Amino acid sequence: MLGQLVDAAMGYTAFSSSFQPITMNYITVGSFIMITNWVPMVCLYLEKKKRQKIQESKRIEEQSLGIKAIFESPFLTKAFLKVTLDNWCVEPTLFAMAVEKYVHYPEEQLLGQAKVIYKRFIEKGAELEINIDHQIYLSIHTSIEKGTVTRNLFNPALKDVFSQLEGVLMKWKKQPSYQRIIEEYEEESLREKIEMFDLSSTDSKK
Repeated sequence: MLGQLVDAAMGYTAFSSSFQPITMNYITVGSFIMITNWVPMVCLYLEKKKRQKIQESKRIEEQSLGIKAIFESPFLTKAFLKVTLDNWCVEPTLFAMAVEKYVHYPEEQLLGQAKVIYKRFIEKGAELEINIDHQIYLSIHTSIEKGTVTRNLFNPALKDVFSQLEGVLMKWKKQPSYQRIIEEYEEESLREKIEMFDLSSTDSKK
């Protein structure tokens, strides 16, 4: 529409000089009226876009996942691992991933796997040593020395680690990559639900 107004103005200027003042006044007034009518429309459009952006931000915030939920999903864990790599704090993430596997081992394998995690992440001078409270360290050390380990052995250390990673997660939530990952996660979850529904439907038909 603005382009048409410009073309019209250019065409009217070609009139004779005797009509030019009147014509130009008409075009100027006409253009002014058109632009005046456009202003509320533009304002409404911008306001609508602003509201949409606010609503999208709120949606993302409502769907924001905590650290614990991140490690409950292999898809999100992998994405968060890259984030911690970029932020030079990958050790806590690798420890959390190791503990997530540890709790699913058979009872007879717990002590052996606990020793592996201890050597890798908790022992003083360990290759991937994590920063945990000294009392928590002593408790884990003593349990492994006595051979009295449980599936909950690393829970206090995990809680310590999660509190450290919360800051990294909050920083990530402010970046565009977080929204993209959450959208991909939602799509992946939807596909899994559809596949499960298809399988259950097939089984029921049998």
